Amino acid sequence: MPLVNPFAKMGLQGSSRESPTATYEELVTFRAKAVELGLSSLATAALIAWEWLQRETDIFATFDVSHYRPKEHPNMVRVIDEKTRAESWVPLLDDAGVALYPELMSELDAIKRERIGGLMLRRDWGGRGPWPTWPKPDMPDFTHMSRKVKEVTSRTCS
Repeated sequence: MPLVNPFAKMGLQGSSRESPTATYEELVTFRAKAVELGLSSLATAALIAWEWLQRETDIFATFDVSHYRPKEHPNMVRVIDEKTRAESWVPLLDDAGVALYPELMSELDAIKRERIGGLMLRRDWGGRGPWPTWPKPDMPDFTHMSRKVKEVTSRTCS
């Protein structure tokens, strides 16, 4: 580390503000409003983020149909952290065969029945294209998805 902060003259200031943590009730409210607005993929994405602590890149640009209950691991999901490149197989059932994520599994099972391959979560209208765009390779842009999330969030407050 240099003795003098090379960024000091830029006027950047740290923030002591903590990122707010959503409550389960807020998750339920968001999901209900997203479904009501015809954006069920955002409702599913919110549940994935809640259950598996995934970032938007992991959910919308990395999570492939083949990662969920593949033939070689029918009771598991392959979770990839795109930032760290960490990969793990998360069990979907406990030792007694009971679903650990029943609501999420129901939604993902329904998606998988309708899709052969590609990204698991796609837009809920038209040609069902991917949520992100890729203006540069390996750099997904989530602008459109963020706008839709804000739309859902703003309508949960009204």
